[in-house]
Amino acid sequence: MVGTLLSLFTTIAQASDVKVLGNESMPYCGLVEGKPAGLAVDMLNAATREGAPRFEFDFTIPWTRAQLLVHEQPTLAIIPFTRTAEREKNYKWIADLFSFTNRVVTVGRATPLKTIEEAVDLETGILNGSAFVPIATELGFKKLRFVTTDLINAKKLAAGHLDAWIISQYQERYLYAQVGGDPAKLQMGPALGETRHIYIAADLKFPDAEAKAIYDAVERLRAKGELEKILQTYR
Repeated sequence: MVGTLLSLFTTIAQASDVKVLGNESMPYCGLVEGKPAGLAVDMLNAATREGAPRFEFDFTIPWTRAQLLVHEQPTLAIIPFTRTAEREKNYKWIADLFSFTNRVVTVGRATPLKTIEEAVDLETGILNGSAFVPIATELGFKKLRFVTTDLINAKKLAAGHLDAWIISQYQERYLYAQVGGDPAKLQMGPALGETRHIYIAADLKFPDAEAKAIYDAVERLRAKGELEKILQTYR
Protein backbone atom coordinates (compact mmCIF):
# COMPACT_ATOMS: atom_id res chain seq x y z
CA MET A 1 0.00 0.00 0.00
CA VAL A 2 2.80 2.41 0.93
CA GLY A 3 4.62 1.61 -2.31
CA THR A 4 1.47 2.25 -4.33
CA LEU A 5 0.92 5.62 -2.67
CA LEU A 6 4.56 6.61 -3.24
CA SER A 7 4.29 5.64 -6.90
CA LEU A 8 1.10 7.67 -7.24
CA PHE A 9 2.74 10.68 -5.56
CA THR A 10 5.71 10.48 -7.91
CA THR A 11 3.46 10.25 -10.96
CA ILE A 12 1.49 13.30 -9.86
CA ALA A 13 4.62 15.28 -9.01
CA GLN A 14 6.14 14.52 -12.39
CA ALA A 15 2.97 15.17 -14.40
CA SER A 16 4.34 18.49 -15.67
CA ASP A 17 7.92 19.06 -16.78
CA VAL A 18 9.51 22.28 -15.56
CA LYS A 19 11.51 24.32 -18.03
CA VAL A 20 14.58 25.81 -16.37
CA LEU A 21 16.50 28.74 -17.83
CA GLY A 22 20.16 29.10 -16.99
CA ASN A 23 23.40 30.67 -18.16
CA GLU A 24 26.61 29.04 -19.29
CA SER A 25 28.37 29.08 -15.93
CA MET A 26 30.08 25.74 -15.57
CA PRO A 27 30.62 23.98 -13.33
CA TYR A 28 27.35 25.34 -11.91
CA CYS A 29 25.45 24.60 -15.11
CA GLY A 30 25.83 24.66 -18.88
CA LEU A 31 26.28 22.42 -21.88
CA VAL A 32 29.04 19.81 -22.10
CA GLU A 33 29.21 18.03 -25.46
CA GLY A 34 25.78 19.41 -26.19
CA LYS A 35 24.14 18.03 -23.03
CA PRO A 36 23.04 19.85 -19.83
CA ALA A 37 25.64 19.37 -17.10
CA GLY A 38 26.99 20.87 -13.92
CA LEU A 39 26.30 21.03 -10.21
CA ALA A 40 22.78 22.46 -10.37
CA VAL A 41 21.78 20.16 -13.22
CA ASP A 42 23.05 17.06 -11.40
CA MET A 43 21.22 18.09 -8.24
CA LEU A 44 17.92 18.74 -10.00
CA ASN A 45 18.11 15.52 -11.99
CA ALA A 46 18.70 13.71 -8.70
CA ALA A 47 15.66 15.54 -7.28
CA THR A 48 13.55 14.16 -10.14
CA ARG A 49 14.46 10.67 -8.97
CA GLU A 50 13.23 11.73 -5.51
CA GLY A 51 9.79 12.78 -6.77
CA ALA A 52 10.36 16.27 -8.20
CA PRO A 53 9.11 17.07 -11.71
CA ARG A 54 11.35 16.37 -14.69
CA PHE A 55 13.43 19.35 -15.77
CA GLU A 56 14.08 20.68 -19.26
CA PHE A 57 17.15 22.94 -19.35
CA ASP A 58 17.73 25.88 -21.69
CA PHE A 59 21.10 27.66 -21.60
CA THR A 60 20.70 29.62 -24.85
CA ILE A 61 19.06 32.78 -23.52
CA PRO A 62 21.20 35.76 -22.36
CA TRP A 63 21.26 35.96 -18.57
CA THR A 64 19.59 39.35 -18.24
CA ARG A 65 16.83 38.27 -20.63
CA ALA A 66 16.33 34.98 -18.76
CA GLN A 67 15.67 36.91 -15.55
CA LEU A 68 12.92 38.88 -17.30
CA LEU A 69 11.38 35.80 -18.92
CA VAL A 70 10.71 34.04 -15.63
CA HIS A 71 8.40 36.92 -14.72
CA GLU A 72 6.74 36.98 -18.13
CA GLN A 73 6.18 33.20 -18.06
CA PRO A 74 5.60 32.17 -14.41
CA THR A 75 5.86 28.44 -15.16
CA LEU A 76 9.59 28.87 -15.83
CA ALA A 77 12.33 28.43 -13.25
CA ILE A 78 15.90 29.74 -13.25
CA ILE A 79 19.35 28.50 -12.18
CA PRO A 80 21.98 29.11 -10.86
CA PHE A 81 20.29 31.96 -8.99
CA THR A 82 22.00 33.73 -6.10
CA ARG A 83 19.72 34.82 -3.27
CA THR A 84 20.30 38.48 -2.41
CA ALA A 85 18.45 41.22 -0.55
CA GLU A 86 17.87 43.06 -3.85
CA ARG A 87 16.18 40.05 -5.41
CA GLU A 88 14.44 38.71 -2.31
CA LYS A 89 10.91 40.04 -2.77
CA ASN A 90 10.71 39.46 -6.52
CA TYR A 91 11.25 35.71 -6.67
CA LYS A 92 9.97 32.48 -5.22
CA TRP A 93 13.04 30.79 -3.72
CA ILE A 94 12.12 27.20 -4.45
CA ALA A 95 15.09 25.24 -3.11
CA ASP A 96 18.59 25.97 -1.79
CA LEU A 97 21.05 23.88 -3.82
CA PHE A 98 24.52 24.88 -2.53
CA SER A 99 26.57 27.76 -1.13
CA PHE A 100 29.67 29.55 -2.41
CA THR A 101 31.90 32.57 -1.97
CA ASN A 102 32.70 35.16 -4.63
CA ARG A 103 36.24 36.49 -4.96
CA VAL A 104 38.41 38.89 -6.88
CA VAL A 105 40.85 36.70 -8.80
CA THR A 106 44.09 37.78 -10.48
CA VAL A 107 47.03 36.24 -12.34
CA GLY A 108 50.67 37.25 -12.44
CA ARG A 109 50.77 39.82 -9.66
CA ALA A 110 53.71 39.91 -7.28
CA THR A 111 51.27 39.00 -4.51
CA PRO A 112 47.53 38.23 -4.47
CA LEU A 113 45.13 41.05 -3.67
CA LYS A 114 44.50 41.25 0.06
CA THR A 115 41.76 43.87 0.28
CA ILE A 116 38.89 45.22 -1.79
CA GLU A 117 40.55 48.64 -1.64
CA GLU A 118 43.47 47.26 -3.67
CA ALA A 119 41.07 46.02 -6.33
CA VAL A 120 38.61 48.86 -6.96
CA ASP A 121 40.80 50.72 -9.46
CA LEU A 122 41.65 47.62 -11.52
CA GLU A 123 40.04 46.78 -14.85
CA THR A 124 37.78 43.99 -13.62
CA GLY A 125 35.67 41.50 -15.55
CA ILE A 126 32.20 40.52 -14.31
CA LEU A 127 29.20 38.72 -15.77
CA ASN A 128 26.47 41.05 -16.97
CA GLY A 129 23.37 40.48 -14.83
CA SER A 130 25.33 38.88 -12.00
CA ALA A 131 24.01 39.36 -8.47
CA PHE A 132 27.47 40.77 -7.69
CA VAL A 133 27.23 43.73 -10.06
CA PRO A 134 25.41 45.97 -7.53
CA ILE A 135 27.67 44.68 -4.75
CA ALA A 136 30.83 45.51 -6.72
CA THR A 137 29.42 48.92 -7.64
CA GLU A 138 28.58 49.68 -4.01
CA LEU A 139 32.08 48.62 -2.97
CA GLY A 140 33.53 51.20 -5.35
CA PHE A 141 34.79 49.23 -8.37
CA LYS A 142 35.37 51.88 -11.03
CA LYS A 143 36.35 49.84 -14.10
CA LEU A 144 33.90 46.96 -14.38
CA ARG A 145 33.90 45.24 -17.77
CA PHE A 146 30.70 43.34 -18.57
CA VAL A 147 30.50 40.14 -20.59
CA THR A 148 27.75 37.68 -21.51
CA THR A 149 29.57 34.57 -20.22
CA ASP A 150 32.37 34.12 -17.70
CA LEU A 151 34.29 32.03 -20.21
CA ILE A 152 35.03 35.32 -21.97
CA ASN A 153 36.47 36.73 -18.75
CA ALA A 154 38.64 33.64 -18.31
CA LYS A 155 40.03 34.14 -21.83
CA LYS A 156 40.62 37.85 -21.25
CA LEU A 157 42.40 37.24 -17.95
CA ALA A 158 44.59 34.54 -19.49
CA ALA A 159 45.48 36.88 -22.37
CA GLY A 160 46.35 39.76 -20.05
CA HIS A 161 43.39 41.88 -21.15
CA LEU A 162 41.98 42.13 -17.63
CA ASP A 163 43.61 43.05 -14.34
CA ALA A 164 41.11 41.12 -12.22
CA TRP A 165 38.05 38.91 -12.41
CA ILE A 166 35.06 38.79 -10.06
CA ILE A 167 34.07 35.12 -10.11
CA SER A 168 32.45 32.51 -7.93
CA GLN A 169 33.96 29.57 -6.09
CA TYR A 170 34.24 26.39 -8.19
CA GLN A 171 33.91 28.37 -11.42
CA GLU A 172 37.28 30.10 -11.48
CA ARG A 173 39.47 27.00 -11.73
CA TYR A 174 37.12 25.15 -14.05
CA LEU A 175 36.77 28.02 -16.55
CA TYR A 176 40.44 28.99 -16.48
CA ALA A 177 41.39 25.41 -17.33
CA GLN A 178 38.84 25.43 -20.17
CA VAL A 179 40.70 28.26 -21.91
CA GLY A 180 44.07 26.54 -21.53
CA GLY A 181 45.21 28.34 -18.40
CA ASP A 182 46.84 26.75 -15.39
CA PRO A 183 44.38 26.98 -12.45
CA ALA A 184 47.30 26.72 -10.03
CA LYS A 185 48.40 30.19 -11.17
CA LEU A 186 45.14 31.85 -10.16
CA GLN A 187 45.59 34.20 -7.21
CA MET A 188 42.57 34.16 -4.90
CA GLY A 189 41.90 37.64 -3.59
CA PRO A 190 39.37 39.09 -1.16
CA ALA A 191 35.80 37.88 -0.95
CA LEU A 192 32.90 40.12 -1.94
CA GLY A 193 30.74 39.89 1.14
CA GLU A 194 29.53 36.81 2.94
CA THR A 195 28.89 33.27 1.78
CA ARG A 196 25.98 33.17 -0.69
CA HIS A 197 23.48 30.49 -1.65
CA ILE A 198 22.51 29.21 -5.10
CA TYR A 199 18.83 28.42 -5.58
CA ILE A 200 16.44 27.19 -8.18
CA ALA A 201 14.08 30.18 -8.22
CA ALA A 202 11.04 31.41 -10.12
CA ASP A 203 8.44 34.13 -10.32
CA LEU A 204 6.16 34.54 -7.30
CA LYS A 205 3.32 33.06 -9.37
CA PHE A 206 5.18 29.80 -10.02
CA PRO A 207 2.82 26.93 -9.06
CA ASP A 208 3.00 26.15 -5.35
CA ALA A 209 2.49 22.40 -5.82
CA GLU A 210 5.46 22.09 -8.17
CA ALA A 211 7.59 24.30 -5.94
CA LYS A 212 6.82 22.11 -2.93
CA ALA A 213 7.56 18.91 -4.86
CA ILE A 214 10.97 20.32 -5.85
CA TYR A 215 11.73 21.60 -2.34
CA ASP A 216 10.76 18.33 -0.68
CA ALA A 217 12.84 16.27 -3.10
CA VAL A 218 15.92 18.50 -2.63
CA GLU A 219 15.57 18.32 1.15
CA ARG A 220 15.39 14.52 1.00
CA LEU A 221 18.64 14.55 -0.99
CA ARG A 222 20.22 16.87 1.57
CA ALA A 223 19.20 14.62 4.45
CA LYS A 224 20.75 11.61 2.70
CA GLY A 225 24.01 13.48 2.05
CA GLU A 226 23.50 13.24 -1.71
CA LEU A 227 23.85 16.99 -2.36
CA GLU A 228 27.24 17.02 -0.63
CA LYS A 229 28.37 14.01 -2.67
CA ILE A 230 27.54 15.84 -5.90
CA LEU A 231 29.33 18.96 -4.64
CA GLN A 232 32.46 16.95 -3.84
CA THR A 233 32.76 15.78 -7.45
CA TYR A 234 33.31 19.40 -8.56
CA ARG A 235 35.82 20.44 -5.89
